[in-house]
Amino acid sequence: MKTTILIALLSILLIPGPTWAKNPPSLDMKAALPFFSPNKDGVQDVLTIGITAERLKKVSNWEFRVQDAAGSTKRTITGVKTLPAAIDWDGLDDFGAAVSEGNYHATLVAWDTKEGILTAPSLTAGVDVTPPTVSLSQNKNAPKGDGGVHFLASAVDLSGIDHWKLEFQDWGGKSLNVQSSSGSVPSNLLWIPDKTVDLPGRGVAILTVADRAGNRGSSPPVELEFVQEVPRTVPREFVAFKSSPPPPAKKYFQMTTILSVSDLFGPDAARGAALRREAASALDPLVQALAQNPGARAVVLGHVDTQKTVQDTRSLSSYFAWRAFSYFVKDKGIEKDRVSVKGLGNDVPLAREDTPAGRSRNRRIEIQIFFPE
Repeated sequence: MKTTILIALLSILLIPGPTWAKNPPSLDMKAALPFFSPNKDGVQDVLTIGITAERLKKVSNWEFRVQDAAGSTKRTITGVKTLPAAIDWDGLDDFGAAVSEGNYHATLVAWDTKEGILTAPSLTAGVDVTPPTVSLSQNKNAPKGDGGVHFLASAVDLSGIDHWKLEFQDWGGKSLNVQSSSGSVPSNLLWIPDKTVDLPGRGVAILTVADRAGNRGSSPPVELEFVQEVPRTVPREFVAFKSSPPPPAKKYFQMTTILSVSDLFGPDAARGAALRREAASALDPLVQALAQNPGARAVVLGHVDTQKTVQDTRSLSSYFAWRAFSYFVKDKGIEKDRVSVKGLGNDVPLAREDTPAGRSRNRRIEIQIFFPE
């Protein structure tokens, strides 16, 4: 009798317990990206959360819930029987409205008819729909002598910076050079132009930054002047000047032609406007004068009215002048070292600005040609 009882006790002790005693069922969530930007721009608009469930027997129903930092429930998604492999949250609440920017906590609970209630560890994800704030400026106080262009740069964003790109373009938007990297933007950037590349004279630098949520922001263009060696045959006063060119040497005869921006580019022309077909009739005689006089030099001055800020007027007047330069050099084959360009903004008005006619008169291209006597 005692032997029988002992055998029974040993049998009970040696019977293995449930398989989950050593390997219990588990439920887990994982997001591919910690931030997303539900702004319908096609980049990271949806937060995809992968679900891993192991050793569950029979799921009766499940609930996915999103709460804000204060604990208020914003979105609830439920299902029965089978757990999905992934859940997509589009950044909307239960009423179809977009949630505010910030961090949100996701929870997942599954009810198993045999294993009971299982809860996945909570997951935190951020909603960020605001592009990075980006600034770029030329560092005038940087050390000289390295042959490069120094910049001060900054980029601020809620979700952090993922990668950035610093691009240099000519006045027509053609890319000259690109620097890029992942991670945050250095506060000091340096570009050393390739001396083997023929630079166009003027251009712009633009810093573009992408945050971790997929938003992109760019700095305003920074205008650059590429200073190159001036040929000895070209009088320096016709190559670089601050406001208006100094009087030419007596050995030169000057011819000045004033053309309306409206006639060349059309009424209310803005940056990006192309020369009108009719502009050829006004510019071609000047091209012919330069072509027939190889020793002649030209200065193209851009002027606009006072309807914009000082920075905008400088940029716009430079654009108009450089479009005329492009016509002379690229379209008609005039040597580029014979044509100098300057945008004077509204520094030299011809008429008062209180009437449309006066403003139209001030929007002009002034082309000065200097012929050797």
